[in-house]
Amino acid sequence: MRWLLVSLLCVLLVAAAGARAEERYSEWGGGDAKYDALVDRLHELIDAAEKARAADPRLLRDLRDAIAEHGAAAPEPVREAEPAPALPPQKLVHDDFADGNFTRNPGWTVAEGRFSVDSGLGLRSVVAQAVAAVEKTSKQKRKDLVTDVLGSLLGTKKEEPAPSQPSQPQRAEIFISAPISNAFRLVFEIVSREKHGRFSLDLFQGRSRRAGYRLAYMPGGQPSLELQRFGSSGVRSITASNQTLNLEDKFRHRIEFSRDAAGGMVVSVDGGQMLNATDRSFRDAFSGITIANDGGDYSIRKITVFGDR
Repeated sequence: MRWLLVSLLCVLLVAAAGARAEERYSEWGGGDAKYDALVDRLHELIDAAEKARAADPRLLRDLRDAIAEHGAAAPEPVREAEPAPALPPQKLVHDDFADGNFTRNPGWTVAEGRFSVDSGLGLRSVVAQAVAAVEKTSKQKRKDLVTDVLGSLLGTKKEEPAPSQPSQPQRAEIFISAPISNAFRLVFEIVSREKHGRFSLDLFQGRSRRAGYRLAYMPGGQPSLELQRFGSSGVRSITASNQTLNLEDKFRHRIEFSRDAAGGMVVSVDGGQMLNATDRSFRDAFSGITIANDGGDYSIRKITVFGDR
């Protein structure tokens, strides 16, 4: 009888382990009929051995304790608390210029130059390339000198030269005032038609708009794309790319400029990373965006800034 009880106890322990493993991976609440029947049968044998005094009472007591221990319900595993889902970034600025007006909803302000809204292109500015004054040759200078001397002797009035065109290109500049968090993601679509001049976009601080970060694109120039820091001490380059960048193909191009909480900044064009740098010069929120055209034909189809309020 003692051998039989010990053998049944071993079978019980093996069955208990299998049942508990199944409980771990099966649907909660499912019972095991064979296991329960085995436990009942073992209890009957222990009761019979106890009545017939066929085994040591201490052994029978230990068998009952073992059955109780292995028959107890397995505790539920402790589940770790799931982290709270990250809140999606908010749109701080958004304009697709679909309403045909840049002065409201949201309102942009023209600082200088001219801007218009094209139904198919968005916000557009055109600044013609300035023609530099042509220096006269030595022959032309001698001819003008002779003409001036003869004119003085004959008393004829000297013709005033036509005013020369300015050597510097004109400028078009527009801005929007809106609170923008120090960490942000700015996305805009641009079309460029002229391979000269410069396009720039500023994230500025303060009402004077004289400090912040500037992303500058120089069509056909070197560098082609540059990230700058500007302020009271002037303009300084943070990083630049000499990689050929041709946006003058009559297609829209997506430019993304992002900055994280540690000052890491990344600029990508059509999904390809162009610039990567870290700068912690500005730790406060920004006050808005400035777009400037220093010679060229540029259109902004859509612009959006994501961040925290």
